[in-house]
Amino acid sequence: MFVAYLLGTVVSWRQAALVSLTVPLATMALVLFVPETPIWLISKGRQKEALHSLCRLRGWAQPEDVQEEFNQLLEYHNDCRDCVICSNERNHEEKPCDHSNYSIFKKVYLKYKYVFFVKETLRPFGLVMAYFFFHTMSGLLPVRPNMVNMCKALGMKFDPKGIVVTVGLVYILMNLISAAVVTLIGKRKLVVSSLFATACCSLAISIYAGVNLPFNVLSYEQSTFP
Repeated sequence: MFVAYLLGTVVSWRQAALVSLTVPLATMALVLFVPETPIWLISKGRQKEALHSLCRLRGWAQPEDVQEEFNQLLEYHNDCRDCVICSNERNHEEKPCDHSNYSIFKKVYLKYKYVFFVKETLRPFGLVMAYFFFHTMSGLLPVRPNMVNMCKALGMKFDPKGIVVTVGLVYILMNLISAAVVTLIGKRKLVVSSLFATACCSLAISIYAGVNLPFNVLSYEQSTFP
């Protein structure tokens, strides 16, 4: 991201976009060298390849070092092959599965009922969705496309390109600081404190703009700037 910002200060946006295109292209090429996931290989009956893939993913470990984890994957795969509906309706009684005669809509409904709409799934899913919502809505992501105009509207005299590069540097610096302190204070406290600090900064900017700028000033319309 910082490289993209930096490129925008020395070349045109078309040239910057062309250079940035090399990153996804290189990623697509490198993906070809990434091993398939062990659980997918197990589902296809390729257990030998799955064990080799697991060794690679664990840093080229020896098979005996990952054998216990591999056995757990096999057990998980066998559990997943069982009928989800039977697992929840049998009450541990051994009865033949007759759910293959159900319509596709009923199967989908029952699978969602027993897999998705349960507290074991909904609780972490809700927490993750809430985190991403507040992270997106309280951070720089919504502001970034309009950042230069917002700075101009607030009366800053800095060069627009300098503002963009400075924000990129601050972004990198704060990510490095977060990586350094996460082991000291923990992920939860770091996330909460980051969101709280961002919310306070956003509130401070809003109050400053409300006090010092007329209400007809719009950050996306330069003709209204004082």
